[in-house]
Amino acid sequence: MSQSLTITPQQLPEAKDNVEFLDSSFFKFGASSRQLPTPAEVRAQSVGPKDKPVPVIFDHLNLLVKFGHRVTIAEAQCLWIIRRVLGDAVPVPELYGWKVDGSEVFIYMEYIQGQELRCRWDSLSISEKTDICNQLKRMITTLHQVHQPPSDQFIGSINRQSPLDYVFALMPAAGPFPSVKKFNDWLAWLPGRFLPDHIKYEDPWRPLLPDTGRITLTHGDLHQGNILISLTNPPQVIAIIDWGQAGWYPDYWEYCKAAYTSWYSGEWRNRWIPLFLAPRLEEHEAFSEYTMAIGAGLPNLVHDKFYKARNDGSLTYYPTQVSILCCDNLTFQLRYSPALAQKPKANKQDPTKKPFNPFLNPSPRLHVTELSATHYVVLNKFAVVPEHFIVATKEFKPQTDLLEEDDLGAAYACLAAYHAEGKELFGFFNSGQHSGASQPHRHIQFLPVDSMFEGLKSDEWKPLIDRLAIDPKPDLPFLYFSSPIPKDATPNIIHKAYLKMHDQACHAMRQLSHNAGGDLDRTTVVAGPSPISYNLGFTNKAIVLCPRAAEGLKISSESGELLGPVALNGTVLAGTLLVKSDAEWSTLQNDEKKLKDILSAIGIPQNHPVQHSL
Repeated sequence: MSQSLTITPQQLPEAKDNVEFLDSSFFKFGASSRQLPTPAEVRAQSVGPKDKPVPVIFDHLNLLVKFGHRVTIAEAQCLWIIRRVLGDAVPVPELYGWKVDGSEVFIYMEYIQGQELRCRWDSLSISEKTDICNQLKRMITTLHQVHQPPSDQFIGSINRQSPLDYVFALMPAAGPFPSVKKFNDWLAWLPGRFLPDHIKYEDPWRPLLPDTGRITLTHGDLHQGNILISLTNPPQVIAIIDWGQAGWYPDYWEYCKAAYTSWYSGEWRNRWIPLFLAPRLEEHEAFSEYTMAIGAGLPNLVHDKFYKARNDGSLTYYPTQVSILCCDNLTFQLRYSPALAQKPKANKQDPTKKPFNPFLNPSPRLHVTELSATHYVVLNKFAVVPEHFIVATKEFKPQTDLLEEDDLGAAYACLAAYHAEGKELFGFFNSGQHSGASQPHRHIQFLPVDSMFEGLKSDEWKPLIDRLAIDPKPDLPFLYFSSPIPKDATPNIIHKAYLKMHDQACHAMRQLSHNAGGDLDRTTVVAGPSPISYNLGFTNKAIVLCPRAAEGLKISSESGELLGPVALNGTVLAGTLLVKSDAEWSTLQNDEKKLKDILSAIGIPQNHPVQHSL
């Protein structure tokens, strides 16, 4: 290890578009003609989504290539300088070079054949776990001993740019910051950035962030997936990987981020992290409040909040049984929750009093985070799917009015936040008396797709919506309109697609009414109350609208008993339905034709003469 533990941006390799380290082992000990694979060759071997590709391994070259739109040269520079300054004291992959191709950065590094700690943790003994944490403590202590010159201190990326931590991914770029105080002030300012200047509020969290702490070189993402251990026993930490969020941060940041990336009640956070990072509980309290308020790491926030609320009784989770039904060539999941039939119903209110609105002042135990000046995230108090959450407007707006651009902007911010972490959401909006809507305050609901598979094998069912915007589009018993969502779509583009589908749905409903003897009104509605009931469903790939003619259908059991009605809401566009009685559950499983009867009854017949694609 080098004697100097000082690092400055001037020590880093220059951020050129094509850099190769000819003194690295890749070139030094390989054939004289050895070359790094081109970006095209790397892409040809890539798997996974194009916007977040999985690193490519060239085993015969002892090479791993991390690349993508979110990969930065700063990460490569960080690997290079840590290995130069700290050597084996903080083991990281050896850097061979990097290339920039279009908007993507390709980092070429040593392929370390180890195992992620998370894959082996549960099988380790207490003494082995303790030893791993002791090794990590030595490494992180050494990392945090690296410092900046007193005359050139800043908080930001290793190369003196804005902080790269993903908790700021949805925020405008800012920094680098000249001091801990400036950074803390900015962090505290973010949640209230939408408030008018004349509004002042008491911030109980800012005093918990010390302005006199040290600035330390920080990994910023110390979870078990970024710690590689040896394949042999006794297990040894052989590398700390994924330095994409690393940089110069206040000395409390490492602990806060390690806790942030672990489950709040998990043993890793509460028993093991304190063995290698000194707990900073007050700072973590402030950090948690601020990051929740800016919508950072939304999947983690929703997960933590859901299980806290479930454990303390703030929400009720209704387990379900699940079965697969078929309608022609399409699979639907049927869920049955007998306990849901006992869900408390609101007492009939005095007609002179306003009904209770759960979205105007939500319980702090259900409130997840602010999304913008106009929208926030709250948990569904009665959940059938784990981590079911809602985006609601802060001020009352009618559920029956058309969605506005900022509504869809908030919705797609949630989709993007999940997608950025390799997760997917299904969103849906119910509007009108036949749609399954139950609250008059405008809100959009979200289900994590992974949670929708609960009780199912991955090959038994796929979200229906993914097929509805891809040609050839499947035939359903009801009419629907769909549009793919471009990768770089803006809220304005999405809103225009929504308005076009809504207009086509209105026209189809008017045509149906006209055929039945009604007037054919050709008015186009772009704001205010919608003249129809409908469901809207969306993912980051597609948006689908289904005009509704009925909320559901009564069905007959084998004995002739009339059941139901079996009511459907926007989750029908994902290919799901829910029943609350054993008779409905048994009848639908025993006679799948009844599923088609229900689907035929809720909307406009599919043979209606209107195109269903945009």
